[in-house]
Amino acid sequence: MPNRSQEENELIILNALRQAGEAGLDIDAIHNALFGQGEQSKSLTKKLLERLKSRGHLRVKMGRSGLAYVITPGH
Repeated sequence: MPNRSQEENELIILNALRQAGEAGLDIDAIHNALFGQGEQSKSLTKKLLERLKSRGHLRVKMGRSGLAYVITPGH
């Protein structure tokens, strides 16, 4: 498998999130979309989300069921 740049990895993550749902996902839904039911650490998911949020790819929205992460338009 070839090495990918950080930008390519971010695009892969955004595509996975986009396929999982566009209405906004909570942290558990994002974890399942990225890692399935595996034993990956939830802190890894939070780190990915914080990096994408700091780069302007995601925003946090308050929904009826709590916080939801939404992909910003144009990303």
